[in-house]
Amino acid sequence: MIDIKDNGKGIPLSKIKHIFDEKESDESDENWDGTGMGLPICRYICSKIGAFIRYSSVENVYTIFRLFIPYVKITDKIVRY
Repeated sequence: MIDIKDNGKGIPLSKIKHIFDEKESDESDENWDGTGMGLPICRYICSKIGAFIRYSSVENVYTIFRLFIPYVKITDKIVRY
């Protein structure tokens, strides 16, 4: 499990259901310079390796993303997902 926390502006409740949608970002922020693809890419990678993402956000306070990554025992065999 990996936790990622920022103390930024959090995610508005009105946008929380769409944070994994492509191109969904806060373009109204004058400091914003992203593509809106980060979280959709993370979700896609997680789906391919059997991991998942949970999140919690308080608007104007913080956002925490928690990645749950499966344990895979390394052996001499190739592991395919």
